[in-house]
Amino acid sequence: MENMHTTASPDDFDLAKKAISAAPDIRTDMVDDVTSRINAGGYNISVTDLADRILMR
Repeated sequence: MENMHTTASPDDFDLAKKAISAAPDIRTDMVDDVTSRINAGGYNISVTDLADRILMR
């Protein structure tokens, strides 16, 4: 692995860390979208695709 050099200051890293900490763990907008599509019957997924994605993690 090659060395990586950055020009960011410690303040930049602190700002990024604060932004990440402030972000929600759950993307409620995405959850709400999928939930409404499931309830409307418009969200269909192949069980094979689902299993493949679970196993890829």
